[in-house]
Formats: sequence, structure tokens, C-alpha cells
Amino acid sequence: MPVTARLSRAFYDRLGDEVANELVGWFNDVDASYRGDLRELNELNFARADATFAQRLAQSETRMIERMARVESRLLERMAQLEVRMSERMAALEERLNERMAALEERLNERMAALEERLNEHMAALEDRMTALEVRIQALETRMDAQLQSLESRLEARIQKGVGRLYRWMFVAWSTLMLALIAILQRV
Repeated sequence: MPVTARLSRAFYDRLGDEVANELVGWFNDVDASYRGDLRELNELNFARADATFAQRLAQSETRMIERMARVESRLLERMAQLEVRMSERMAALEERLNERMAALEERLNERMAALEERLNEHMAALEDRMTALEVRIQALETRMDAQLQSLESRLEARIQKGVGRLYRWMFVAWSTLMLALIAILQRV
């Protein structure tokens, strides 16, 4: 928006209205042309600055892409190194684990063998005791058989003796009854 230049009244009085108006018009024209030139110059400077900014932005983007590529390649290289180290460590860990498992299995087998040996010893001792008990039971059975036979023969002898006494007493009772019956029959 143009700014109209105004001069003081004394200036108009000395130069006259026409010359003063012409001078004011010329100032306004110069101002308008300077403004236009300034606008064009600003637009050119803005266009140059915009082009320079776009160029610098493209250069920065290119540098960023290059940096990202370098970082990515370094990252991939480090990841590959890490993977190799992890594989080595895992292999070493697996080897140590296998060694420990083998040692543990060996110790377990030794303990199992010792337990089996102790169990066999206890079983042998138990079998010996069972054999001794069987011998004692056999001896007891033999003694019991002998004692039962002895008891049976003594009992049989006593029964025979008792039966003999019983026969005698029966004979005495029978003969007494017979005598009493004969006596009764003779009186009759």
C-alpha cells in the first residue's frame, strides 16, 4: 500500500502548488518503483534462498542417507560379529553342559552301582538269615514230630493202661452183678 508523501505548506508556498504536487507525485512514483524493485528483489532473493535451501536440504538428505547406510553397514557388521560370538559362546556353553551332564551321569551310575551292591549284600544276608530260619524251623518241626510221637506213644500206653484197668473194673463189676443175680436166682 503506497504511502502518499505530503509536504509542508511553506514548501507549497515557495514552489507553488503545481510543482509541489509534481514533486510529491514523483516521490510517490519513485517510492512505488522502489517498492516494486524491492518486491522483485525479495522474490528473487527468496527464490535463490529457496533453491539454496532445497539444494542444501538435498545435500543434507544425501549425507543423511550415506550416514544411515554407513551406520546400517556397521550395525550389520556388528550384528554379524555378535552372532558369531554368540554362536561360539553357545557352543562352549553346550560343550560345558555336555561335560557336566556326562560327569553327573557317571556319578549317578557309580552311586547306582554302589546302591545295587549294597542291596545285593543285604539280599544275600537276608537269604542267609532265611536259610538259617528254614533250618531252625526244620529242626523245630523234627523236634515237634519226635515229641508228638513220644507224647502219642505215652498217651497210647496210658490209654492202654486205663483200658486195662477199666476192663478189670468192669470185670469186677460184671462178676459182682453176676454173683448177685445168681444169688437172687437161687433164692427164687
